[in-house]
Amino acid sequence: MEETPNKDEITISNDGALPDRAGNGKKVPSVKREILEWVFAILVAVAVTLIIKFFVFDIVRVDGHSMESTLQNEDKIILWKLGYEPKRQDIIVLDSNYKDREAELERRKEEEGMSGLEALWFELFPPEEYKNYPYIKRVIGLPGDEIDIRDNQVYVNGELLEEPYLDEGIAVLPNQLEVPVTVPEGYIFVMGDNRPKSLDSRSDELGFVPLEAVAGKAVFRILPFSSFGTIQ
Repeated sequence: MEETPNKDEITISNDGALPDRAGNGKKVPSVKREILEWVFAILVAVAVTLIIKFFVFDIVRVDGHSMESTLQNEDKIILWKLGYEPKRQDIIVLDSNYKDREAELERRKEEEGMSGLEALWFELFPPEEYKNYPYIKRVIGLPGDEIDIRDNQVYVNGELLEEPYLDEGIAVLPNQLEVPVTVPEGYIFVMGDNRPKSLDSRSDELGFVPLEAVAGKAVFRILPFSSFGTIQ
């Protein structure tokens, strides 16, 4: 005797999908679920991109002439950040407003009782005059180094610093700096390769650079293609 199927039973296809209305056991796509999957994928992609940009490496454009002729205005370079610690003669990107921004933050905490949330907002979205304004320079001295500049040459801890990257005959002057000078702990001393036209650690406007202000090391030039390659 042939059994009559129970109308209350639900047939499950062999891949575990509910049947479509025709009873074929095919998966019925959910528009809402598909949209959520796309949104999730986009958010993950954005998060990964931001993590890479802020903590691993970034692509930056040279703005100015202070590193000529090693780097030219509007060159595009790769800046390596992950685990970087400054070394002598590395080319770095630094936040020139770091010291002023941190000093203003401390002032507001003491005088205005700024909360932790307000301080975080100030760090993430500072006023225009305290925003990150990046400089690209070369590391000359590390914490504890003695820097001297005489006869158009630089001496570190009493020894002449060989600088083959400088244009021949370029003037190297101490500017506002009283030399010899010792680099404080927690700071570095930087200069541009185009010494006569570089605002750097010889100037009171920039001075010694806090290690926390260093964004990373310039490692590779990607534009222009005629200068494509590693940076010395």
